Amino acid sequence: MRVARLLESLESESVTAFISSSHDSAFNLALEDALFNRLSGRKAFLFYCNRPSVIIGRNQNPWLECDPRKLARSSIQLMRRFSGGGAVYHDLGNLNYVYYTDRQSFDRRFAIQQVSDVLNGLDRATYVNERHDLIVRKGKMSYKCSGSAFKISKDRAYAHGTLLLNSDIASVRDSLQPAMLRGKILDAKGVGSVRSAVANVDVDQDVFMKALVKHLGARLIQISPDEELLHDLGLTLQKLLSWDWIYGQTPEFMLQMPGMPSSLIRNGRHTSSFGDSPGKRFNCPN
Repeated sequence: MRVARLLESLESESVTAFISSSHDSAFNLALEDALFNRLSGRKAFLFYCNRPSVIIGRNQNPWLECDPRKLARSSIQLMRRFSGGGAVYHDLGNLNYVYYTDRQSFDRRFAIQQVSDVLNGLDRATYVNERHDLIVRKGKMSYKCSGSAFKISKDRAYAHGTLLLNSDIASVRDSLQPAMLRGKILDAKGVGSVRSAVANVDVDQDVFMKALVKHLGARLIQISPDEELLHDLGLTLQKLLSWDWIYGQTPEFMLQMPGMPSSLIRNGRHTSSFGDSPGKRFNCPN
């Protein structure tokens, strides 16, 4: 079903909660973007879970956030999203949520506060901090269990986050380690992640979703990646999966190799002679 046809079924007087049945990170990021572009500021939520993957922010350096070669060996997909913010690890124990609205009524705190309110109602002590992170208290310790990222355009906006329900915390930590390079990255432009101690909230996904939908008074619409929808999202999927987007979008940086002149890396490629020739791709698994 095309996105336009999905939106025809929206009711202006109620909040709609779209739920993707797909666990493919490229599909869900493409769907997230399509809804943003076509909802025209109408209020709605989107929920999805991805297979193991690392999602970096639009303006991040993948080699400072993770090790692309190591991820490839572990069959963990690396993706770059369209919004800013830091790098996150996704798996099926991690629920991703997106809140769409018009720019005028956009509130960075709204969506994550709804998540916190529901978790508190399920006897999980949580609060939203000044960075719009969700913090869960466990005994005397506090841990981050969800972060926030945002995208704002002329007339519309969204906030999205990742909620650690029952994620593989060891994989979260292991997958978000910087790449082991022979050289040193210097003068890197872009946005670095703020690393925090993380923990699950230990709530069953079905229990949480049922409570959240009730709290929002939302009407559910399930979305599946049928042939028509995949065709509709085709150009966005092609971009999200391209080398030019995942690596070529990287803000420029300098690479200092032992005993060699520094090399400027721009758009994911060497700009001066390095090994073979200028234009060689920098340290990529493909």
